[in-house]
Amino acid sequence: MVSEIYCYGGIDIYRDVFNAIAMLNGDRSFIQSLVTIGVIVGAFWSMVIMVGGDLVKPFLSWMLSMTIIQTVFLTPTQTVHLIDVVQAGRHETVDNVPYGLALMAGTLSRISHKLTEKTETFFTIPGDLKYSQTGGIFAANL
Repeated sequence: MVSEIYCYGGIDIYRDVFNAIAMLNGDRSFIQSLVTIGVIVGAFWSMVIMVGGDLVKPFLSWMLSMTIIQTVFLTPTQTVHLIDVVQAGRHETVDNVPYGLALMAGTLSRISHKLTEKTETFFTIPGDLKYSQTGGIFAANL
């Protein structure tokens, strides 16, 4: 699966950030140590709450949420396809991005891109500079 992320200029920054995240995700020893620390701290805190109040629910809810986050959002990876709208034809591809990040970034990017297109369709006068043509710093492109 591929997530498409729309950029309005600055595609190099997006590529570098997603490449850094992919490298961190590829280094399993780093991710595994973070997960281990999180599991130890979370289990200890849940046990303290469970012993202090005789509640099993916080421990079970913590275990369930930790298992879901680890197995669904952090372990699988996905390809991210970056599309620069301002510089037409400029595309970048980044592999091995965590699925949860790619899913959220792709969905939010698609929604914001469609909102930008609709806003430009209804609120611009003919011949006016559009955000999708000039980007965030349109004066630099004039």
